[in-house]
Order: sequence, then structure tokens, then C-alpha cells
Amino acid sequence: MSRSDREKYKRRHAFMRTLGWYLFIPFMRLLYVLPLSFELAAAPVLGYLVYLLNRRLVKRACNNLKMALGEKYSHPERKRIVRDYYINAVRCLFEFIHFKSMGSGYVRDVVHAPGFVEKVNEIREAGKGCILISGHVNNWELMGAFVALHWPTSVVGKRIYFDKFNEAVVSARESRGYHTIYQDEPPRKLLGALRKNEIVGIVPDQDVARINGTFVDFFGTPAFTPTAPVSMARVSGAPVLVIFLIRRGSAHRMIFFEPFHVPRDGDKDAVINEFTARWVAMEEEVIRRWPAQWPWIHRRWKTRPEGESPESRVPGPGSL
Repeated sequence: MSRSDREKYKRRHAFMRTLGWYLFIPFMRLLYVLPLSFELAAAPVLGYLVYLLNRRLVKRACNNLKMALGEKYSHPERKRIVRDYYINAVRCLFEFIHFKSMGSGYVRDVVHAPGFVEKVNEIREAGKGCILISGHVNNWELMGAFVALHWPTSVVGKRIYFDKFNEAVVSARESRGYHTIYQDEPPRKLLGALRKNEIVGIVPDQDVARINGTFVDFFGTPAFTPTAPVSMARVSGAPVLVIFLIRRGSAHRMIFFEPFHVPRDGDKDAVINEFTARWVAMEEEVIRRWPAQWPWIHRRWKTRPEGESPESRVPGPGSL
């Protein structure tokens, strides 16, 4: 693609993004004034419609499910899992849109987290803060809102290069009491939060080739995984707690594992790989139990180890 073609593509992309934003505003305002309970009840209809309109992504998700879980599910069952994912994603969107009007009481009522607050308080007694690692399971933003009810909290987020949308997302998070630190900001911001004994939340379960990462086993296939959370835990001495929020009917339940520390001694790369693989195995355990709450549409195995062909064990979007 020539330079002029790239510039035309960027301008066209920017125009369509802006147009989409202004077309979405009336819809978003309507959702904001409607009762959340009504929207959650209507989510299966909209979610099913989105599922029907995304045939290519549905195929990709079914392929990923088959690669990861083999013949555990039949093809109709895999399609049902993907359909249920879209329905749940719509519910998560509705909840996020209502963040600014959502009272703290509502968050406390719908998030059930037995033993979680006590565990984090115990961790914070060391004064080194706490690194919470989670994944794109169910509503991770609502999980951040719950955590921020109890402790000063910052989350690591991707900078969205469309200012209006980025501002809307960050503003919604701020309304629930937690702050955004961008991936491309200096690490000292995160380390400073930990030194103040705050909570730092990271959702690093996507294939992002432009940042430092390593290959660890994920459903039997090497998956490129960011190493920043484990590296930060190693440098800061902050304990790591792996947590997930699972939707159970009209409520959510917090799932968490035993915390761990990342040692500073030993071979640096080996330690980082070991503990990155550890939290990824925890996420895999959760996804196996609740497969419809993780985005199988994501190209989680896109980046391949050096010397391995891009097609190796990674199905294309159209093959079934």
C-alpha cells in the first residue's frame, strides 16, 4: 500500500469512526434513561441479533473453541456457546453504560465476593499494594467498580485512539472510583501506586504483539502473553491475586485463587515465564467451567513462535 493510499485509508477510517460515534449517541442516551433491569431482560434479543449479524466472527469463535476443547462440544453446542457469549457481552455493555447512574449499593448487591475483601486486606498488610490479574471474562469493568468500593484502585488500559470514545470510557471508570493508567505510560506510575499500597488491576489475556510477552501454554497451544504484570510484581515485591467475575443469573460471583509472590532471585526470564504460565493456567481453569463468558472471537493464538508457520494449529475464520 502506497503512502497516499495509507493516508486515504486513515481519513476514511477516521470519518467512519466519527460517523459511527454520532449515530451511536442517540442509542446510548436512550439506553441511559431506560431502566437497567429492562435492558438486561431484553439483552437476549439484541445479543442474538448481533450473533446473527457476525457470521465471520462466529465461525472464528467456533474454530477456536474446537481447537481449544476438541470434541468436548458438538458444533451446535459450540454455536450456542458463542451465541451466549454475545448475549452476555450485551449485558456487560448495558451495565457499563449505566455506570454513572449506578449506585454503590447496586454494585454491592449484585457482586458476591465471599472472603475476597478479607483476603485483599490481609495482602495489603505488607504495605506493598496488590496486583490483581484478571481476564476478559464476563464484566471485568464491574469487577473494577467493586474493587474500587474498598481500596484506591487503578487499572491498566489500552489508549483508544478516538478521543471521544476514550474519554467516555475513562469518565465511566472515574465515576465508579477507579483510574486508568495507559499501557504506553511510564511504569513508574504503576509502581508509584503500589508504593502507596494501592490496588493495580491488569487484564492481560490478549495477543498484543507490540508489547513484551512470552509464549505459554493456553488450551494446549502456545499463546503470546504479556509479561508486564509478572515483571512488575517481581520488581515491586507486590503480591499477585488472580481474580475473575462470573455471571450467575442476575448476579455476579467473584472467583479468586491463592495469591503468590514473584521471586527476584533466579533466572529472570525463567521466573517470568513460570509465573506468567501460572496465572494463565488459572484463567484456563475458569474458562473451561464458564466458556460462554470469554471472547472466543479474539485471535488469542494469532502470534506464533519463531519458526512456526502462522497456520500451525490456528484455524482460519472460515474453516470448520
